[in-house]
Amino acid sequence: MSDFEARPFELTAKDTEGKVKEVTERLEAGVRELFESERYQAYLKAMSKFHDYSLNNTLLILMQKPDASLVAGFGKWRDDFERHVKRGEKGIKIFAPAPYTIKKEAEKIDPDTGQPVIGADGKPVMEQWEIKIPAFKVVSVFDVSQTDGKEIPDLSVDALTGSVEQYEDFWRVLKEVSPVPVELEKIEGGAHGYYSLADKRIAVDEGMSELQTIKTLIHEIAHAKLHDIDLNAPPEDLENRPNRRTREVEAESIAFTVCQHFGLDTSDYSFGYVAGWSSDKEIKELKASLETIRTTASALITEIEERLQALSQQRETAQEQETAALTEPQPENTFSIYQLKGGDETRDYRFEPLERLRGLGLSVQKDNYDLVYSAPLADGETLEDLFVRFNVERPEDFTGHSLSVSDVIVLRHGEQQSAHYCDSFGFTEVPEFLQQEQDIRQETAQPVFAQIPPERQQAIRDEVQATLQMLVDTDMRLSGEVSQGTLDALAAQGYVLQDGQITKAEQEEVPPNAEPQEKKPPNITPLTDLQKKALEIAKKYDDLPMQDKIDVISQCFGGTTGKIETSPCSGKWRGTSDVSIRFDTGTSLFIGNQATPKAKTKAVQQELVNTALVQYNPEIIDAAKETALAALMEREAKDNAIAAERGLQPYTLLGVEFNDGTDDKISGYMGWYYVTLAVDGKICSHMETGLNHDIAAGRVSTAPTRENYYTAGALKESDVDYVFNNVGFSSTSELYSLHISDAVRERAEQALAERNAAADSEKELPPSLDPAVQPVVTIIWSESDKLQEGEQLPLARADALFKALDEEKRTEREKTGYTGGWYDKTKFRIDCTFDGERDSYEGRQDFGDGDGSLIDHIEAYHEYYANDESWQNYVLHNQGAEAWEHDKAEREMILSEFVPYMRLHCNLSEQERTAADVLENGENLTPEQTAYFTAVLAHVDTCREKLNAGDYHLPDPPQLSDFAQETAEIEAYKDHVREEIAQEAAAAGMTIEEYAANGYEPREQPEAAVPEESTTAQPETATVKYYPINEGAARRANDANSYRDYAAGSATAEYRQMVDQAAELAQRQKERVDPMYHEKIDALLDTYARKLAANLNDHYAIEARVPSILIAGGSNFPVAKKHKQNAARDRNMQEWQDVQGILDKIRSTGMGGISADDPQAAAKLEAKLDKLVQAQETMKAVNAYYRKHKTLDGCPHLTPEQIDKLKADMAQSWHLDKSRPYQSFVLSNNNAEIRRIRARIEQVRQHEDTQFAGWEFDGGRVEANKADNRLQIFFDGKPDEGTRDELKANGFRWAPSVGAWQRQLNMNAYRAAGHISCIQPVTGDKPVDLQRNTQYQQEAATPDTLMTGERITTPRGSFHVTGMTREQMEAAGYGYHHSSEDGKYLIMGNGTQAYAIAAEQRVPENYMRTAELTTEQNYNMIDGRINNTPSVDELEEKAKRGEVISLSALAAAVKAEDGRTPQRSADGKKPSIRAQLKADRAQTAAKPKQKEKEQEARRSVRQALEME
Repeated sequence: MSDFEARPFELTAKDTEGKVKEVTERLEAGVRELFESERYQAYLKAMSKFHDYSLNNTLLILMQKPDASLVAGFGKWRDDFERHVKRGEKGIKIFAPAPYTIKKEAEKIDPDTGQPVIGADGKPVMEQWEIKIPAFKVVSVFDVSQTDGKEIPDLSVDALTGSVEQYEDFWRVLKEVSPVPVELEKIEGGAHGYYSLADKRIAVDEGMSELQTIKTLIHEIAHAKLHDIDLNAPPEDLENRPNRRTREVEAESIAFTVCQHFGLDTSDYSFGYVAGWSSDKEIKELKASLETIRTTASALITEIEERLQALSQQRETAQEQETAALTEPQPENTFSIYQLKGGDETRDYRFEPLERLRGLGLSVQKDNYDLVYSAPLADGETLEDLFVRFNVERPEDFTGHSLSVSDVIVLRHGEQQSAHYCDSFGFTEVPEFLQQEQDIRQETAQPVFAQIPPERQQAIRDEVQATLQMLVDTDMRLSGEVSQGTLDALAAQGYVLQDGQITKAEQEEVPPNAEPQEKKPPNITPLTDLQKKALEIAKKYDDLPMQDKIDVISQCFGGTTGKIETSPCSGKWRGTSDVSIRFDTGTSLFIGNQATPKAKTKAVQQELVNTALVQYNPEIIDAAKETALAALMEREAKDNAIAAERGLQPYTLLGVEFNDGTDDKISGYMGWYYVTLAVDGKICSHMETGLNHDIAAGRVSTAPTRENYYTAGALKESDVDYVFNNVGFSSTSELYSLHISDAVRERAEQALAERNAAADSEKELPPSLDPAVQPVVTIIWSESDKLQEGEQLPLARADALFKALDEEKRTEREKTGYTGGWYDKTKFRIDCTFDGERDSYEGRQDFGDGDGSLIDHIEAYHEYYANDESWQNYVLHNQGAEAWEHDKAEREMILSEFVPYMRLHCNLSEQERTAADVLENGENLTPEQTAYFTAVLAHVDTCREKLNAGDYHLPDPPQLSDFAQETAEIEAYKDHVREEIAQEAAAAGMTIEEYAANGYEPREQPEAAVPEESTTAQPETATVKYYPINEGAARRANDANSYRDYAAGSATAEYRQMVDQAAELAQRQKERVDPMYHEKIDALLDTYARKLAANLNDHYAIEARVPSILIAGGSNFPVAKKHKQNAARDRNMQEWQDVQGILDKIRSTGMGGISADDPQAAAKLEAKLDKLVQAQETMKAVNAYYRKHKTLDGCPHLTPEQIDKLKADMAQSWHLDKSRPYQSFVLSNNNAEIRRIRARIEQVRQHEDTQFAGWEFDGGRVEANKADNRLQIFFDGKPDEGTRDELKANGFRWAPSVGAWQRQLNMNAYRAAGHISCIQPVTGDKPVDLQRNTQYQQEAATPDTLMTGERITTPRGSFHVTGMTREQMEAAGYGYHHSSEDGKYLIMGNGTQAYAIAAEQRVPENYMRTAELTTEQNYNMIDGRINNTPSVDELEEKAKRGEVISLSALAAAVKAEDGRTPQRSADGKKPSIRAQLKADRAQTAAKPKQKEKEQEARRSVRQALEME
């Protein structure tokens, strides 16, 4: 079968519609012919050249001129390319867009009301709309071969020649455009590659030719882009997936097209199977597959071309900079910073110390680095200065990462230059880094080595020799022998190895006049004691088999055995394999990389295992940790001294740890050493690359090795809180730290406790935290952020704090949306002197479980176990009767002695606190009062001594009357207070006794307080309302708890100050957010002011109920009332915290995302959309301005500041496309966000328009509350515990404010309701079905949903027939376009779609009426309801009311009742056949009785009729 022949179309039609029709018919006829092997392949070749053309136009070009390569119109050839079409050439007919506009008249709609605008004549005002109708016309284009004229640029793509560099680029780009990861692996069975649906990755067979590898990868990328599925999706979602043959045709066609476009050899492609595949498919299906192939291939070609072009430009730019840096004159002193390139090729180099690199046989090659920065070198500026500068004060034009290990700095001092490797400690010179640079200089200039002075020549030789000797020494230290790579380097430089020393193989002639020079010993770094010990330990295992050695290594990593594994590498390391040990724990340890053939040999594997055994065996790891711990302990004091100078925290060294890989959260640092520290009582870890290698080599210094202090890279100075090795670090940052496992944390806690105990023994505790004085509570650890590990508190303070934290946790987790933990567990220890001896008690309280204070928790805990029979049986069964007696006695002692002991201590602490506060602030105290409070403090000290000695009979506290009798002044003051109370009671209409019983408050408070005063700070600030404060209650509260005089109005002033602060907060928030939130912020501010006033008034009333013990005295102190007052205080404090929570709501208003619950969600989204659209238009305008003027200066769309910033961005290396200020991906991303916001707006609008169903159930009802966007469940009573658990499990939460269980109103809520058995609708329907029916009834009919399946053709096209009427079509936005030739159909369109409707509308079939006619008893019942036959009882009621009924209706009702279907049983099952037969027999037997009932019913009806 030959290829397509050149057959230009000869069109006979004269009008546009006729031409389009002719071309379309030929096109559809040619589609079937296309699917023959040669023709199909020819089409793919054409598509590779015209991948931007539509499917139809590509096929049309192929059918008329298969050899076309570049087509354009007659005018375009003439104007843009300066070429002319040859005389006599026939044009190639293709489609071109030709849209046209029509005008439609419609009623003008008022945008505010949505109603038609009515004119003066009382009729709707009409307006015209222009609608753009898409259409196409046939145009002629010509191929370049049909033209003559000026030469045009070569637009073809260069073919891949097979060079490694181009294939590497192509492979790299394909991996980038692949939607899933790509891996090379050995594939058994002959397959070239596959796409894994489960793992979402592409595997390509290794070992194939480079060309076949690229073809295979393109094929699999096509599968990944087109045919990916979710294996967990339901079967119905997979029905539309193409079959296997279709998938292979599409993928292979795409691969052929892409390869053909880029000039890859496609001679081995064959499409003979395409004819068989296409034989049973419709034209529509074939065109759909062709369109899929075209769009995917086009997108893939475009993306590959863009990435190849970017890669080429990047390489050219780097090469130009590199050459310029090497050949152009440089400033006298400069420096350059090089950093490793990204990618797998440099993974083994990244952040590795130089010694380890060289130990692995690697060197610092310039090919692996990118030049990121160059600048003049200031006089006196050192490498350390540069390190600090580029970590702390980074220049604005520096785009690299902070200087770290593996970076290289090149210093140039005139003609001399040196490269320095940023190592674990300081910098190490790396001459090999400049080798390539020297080669470039030799290429661009004459060789100068022979012309330099002899002294310089000899210095270079010495430098080379020293470098080679260092490699030899490193190999000897690590493995005991010199590696083959080092031997090759020696041979290349003309050196030989003798007894560990290198010498020149051939001695150079010495000049006659040269004096003999003394040979210097080679620069060999001596082994540390730890390294020597490691070699000695490794010798113990020399005679063991390799597997036994692996087992020893496994013990270091939590395992017992392991096995060798090799894995091939890709990219630059292709041809080599990584060698690892896979342990039985599942972890893997990398031990080396070798050429693939060598990596699989036993000898190489044995050598690598021996090297690993020197580092990884239990003995050497313990020795390394012990050695490092001793040195770091000495360094700790010096680091902390530096921290003190800088105002930072000291750290406490806890231990040295080895990461064995068992914690999967830090498996990436397997085999590393790190330390644990405590900073401000918090345990953390500290990890550095240099620290790890120093510990492993035994080189940890006892003094800081960094001379100048600096902040660690990537940390801010404000984050730093401790100093390690003269460097600032942060204990709260995840940088330079590792996850702490439970085992490591336990060791650290133990070490911290030991160090704290040692420190405590060296210093005397203050009296308030001395267990010899009063019990002291130590926090061992806590999940609450309010407590710190190691924190110490007096018992009384801890008791009150634990109670507050317990109540706070309970309140916090009951708030809507809370996602935290259920409890905050806290472990504590109480140190005390009990019965004259030092003692301690340890326990754990879970804040949030309702135990209350610390003492209440201890009492409740032991009361529970003392009375729990299960615990008693457990102890008796497992430990015996003696253990139970001991347990019981221990708990009785705690309850009867220890708990009262602690409560008495708390009472004494309260007396001490009150007396100390009064003495501290008692400026107006009388001498008698001062003596009294001093005696109270002495009384507390005496009682504590007796308590600690075991004596619970404490003396009575001193009384104020013992120091001074009541004077006339005090009596007068009391009379004055009584008179005030009497006046307030009279004003409230109450007796003094009633007023006191009511807490000295009036019976009723006003529901809405009138604001006393309002202030307006500025026009934009909302009016601040102040609510009244009860000054009388505030004064009484002061008198009941203090001897200080009350300042009139101070309570109101304090209240107004807090409201003013809240108002300032609200104003600041209003300035930050959109004006649509201002009203909500004002409402929150008013709520805060009102509730704060109520809370403070309640507080003063509570405080005035019971006076302080120091005011009332101990003899008549009302203990019971005090307990009630304390409970009221707790409630009031909780209310206070809730009121303060309103401030958090003010801070968060307008700061979050736009929720669907927000009633203004649509408006907010519209505002956001407007900003995005405006930004899009601005970016387009700026790009257009830049294209026209080639500069941003004077751009009217930007401010000067924006222009400067945009220029700076364009100058950066990451800004690849210099032809436009805003790159294409920025506009694409913004456009995608615009589409997302529009879709969200549509979703919100649909949600607003959607009707939601409610229902009733046995015991309550369900309501759809659209105002609150909640599906709410109302129960008649309180549901039982099982029902509540079921509601919570399905996402419903109790809302006290509305008294309902609720969740967000959407379809998921209805699905969840369907799983709750107790709220199912009484109708028997499922909740989700109720909602679907509601939505179905709401949805309006659309033409595509009512299509009849017919299709008609008119001169203007082919149209589907829909069953809608003309009125319905016009309501849906469709207008009349034209009629069919026979006049039977009207064509109606909306600008984008058109449908045909019948010109004479038939009355639509009423399916409900049809159903009623077949089921109802007579025509009187045809009312739109099924089975609505009235019952006998209903007919009787009608007759009694005087209504006329027919006997036939009565007979039908009786018949309907007789024919009822059998009811289901209580369990919901239908009765069996046998049960139904038995019921029929019983019914037959009861027929006489039934007949009597019918006769009786008829008589009753007749009597009623006769009476009427």
